[in-house]
Amino acid sequence: MLKRIGSHAAVLLALGGLSASAAETNFVLLGIGVIEADKHIVEFQQFDRTIPAYEKSGIRPALLDWRDFFQSDRSEEQLLSGMRQFHAIQLPTTPDGAKAFDEAAQKRAAVVGGAIKR
Repeated sequence: MLKRIGSHAAVLLALGGLSASAAETNFVLLGIGVIEADKHIVEFQQFDRTIPAYEKSGIRPALLDWRDFFQSDRSEEQLLSGMRQFHAIQLPTTPDGAKAFDEAAQKRAAVVGGAIKR
């Protein structure tokens, strides 16, 4: 699903094939793609005003680095392992847009697409 959020678009992936830990929860674990997630997770958990709204709806949000999908050289297996931590993942579109869909981006898309299909 593609959703416009302000001036940005995002893709929400509902994931099957969850790990046992994600599958055994009483809430939806949502991975939210951001840049440098590891640097912002504490601030997000303590101060983000959207968390109460998510939790009221039975969703527990967590951050993940979206660059793993668009800019890294992580393998399909590595991506899949990270994705299995969540029930769903929200990814922003890249700031580069379609103009940067060169040969390297096409190869990356094939790896990410393979992980998503699995």
